[in-house]
Amino acid sequence: MNKITNILICGIFTQTGMMIYNLARKRDDMYVVCGVDESNSFGGNCDVPVYKSFDEVKEVVDIVVDFSAPEAFDDVLNFVKENGCKLIEGTAGLTRKQKDAVRLFGKEHPVFMSNYLSIGMNLLLKLSFAAAKALGTYDIEIIEKYDSDKINTPGETTLNLAEHINEALGGTRKIVVGRFSRRKGDEICIHCVRGGKVVGDHEIMFIGEREVLTIKHETLDRAVYSEGAMEIINFMIDKPAGYYTLHDYYGD
Repeated sequence: MNKITNILICGIFTQTGMMIYNLARKRDDMYVVCGVDESNSFGGNCDVPVYKSFDEVKEVVDIVVDFSAPEAFDDVLNFVKENGCKLIEGTAGLTRKQKDAVRLFGKEHPVFMSNYLSIGMNLLLKLSFAAAKALGTYDIEIIEKYDSDKINTPGETTLNLAEHINEALGGTRKIVVGRFSRRKGDEICIHCVRGGKVVGDHEIMFIGEREVLTIKHETLDRAVYSEGAMEIINFMIDKPAGYYTLHDYYGD
């Protein structure tokens, strides 16, 4: 009989959190024992205890899956440290200091860090890195599209893409958001579109004097993130201490 992995979802009442909860219910090798969420603005419903803070949690937890908010990060990290849990961190908008804290945590505990848990987004990351290497003198523009309720602008995924592209260029470009004057040659400029129910759309343009290369990824259903999270939970179950990302998951 397989060991059952006990899961706590922080941000369980977010759309992604509820999708992970519903997918886990269909499995016989994992069980969501509880959730932590300060509010239920999404209107989710589940039959496990949901606490407003980690201080109330009394269940035995193997893995914490966090899709909440940067404001909850310190409580999440304190809980996994105190209880020896593994951590899957997918919260958007973490500060540089918070990201560094996750890496430090990974020196002694298993932690997986990623804001995009789909195969397509991972390939977009790879392709954009390769394109930047090959087309280092080209102008680079990134256009992101999200629904009108998207909180952070630009999105964390887009910032990660821009930073990844800049890394391929040796950190020589300046990442800017929007443009109100003439373009400067050392820019990677991010343009943000918000409207309707757009799930997520990222378009990267490498613009030369005589040609344009465009790499685009469009998310059609948020389920791709929850399905990806389930795969990551499987991946992390037997992992020793370490800081893991999609590069480790895909073996590159």
